[in-house]
Amino acid sequence: MDLETDFEQQGDLLLASVWGEWSLPGMRRLVDAIGVECAARGCRRVLLDGLAIEVPGAVFEFERYLLGERIARKLQGLRLAVLFPGDHINKFAESVANRGGAAMLVTHDRDAAEAFLAHDEA
Repeated sequence: MDLETDFEQQGDLLLASVWGEWSLPGMRRLVDAIGVECAARGCRRVLLDGLAIEVPGAVFEFERYLLGERIARKLQGLRLAVLFPGDHINKFAESVANRGGAAMLVTHDRDAAEAFLAHDEA
């Protein structure tokens, strides 16, 4: 099962609810779709709720690196908070994206994600 996404807009915030099985190609398509949706809707902040994403095994560091790099390239100028299952978070993709110029937080805590998005520097 590929990743599926439902987008909803609240002002300049794009809510992206994502479910299905994690794969690098699926995540790349998701990053691209977020960029397109934000451009079309004029959104500058994104809350990606990926708590329902199924991770079938280990996510390799190289995959995390490639994903972080793509986020830095495709979502420049946006503020992105990602909710993800805590046992799969190691902050590597976040670190790569932020070093590439993105403004990104990966967390399992909705309050932390909302606080990050409330901060107005992007």
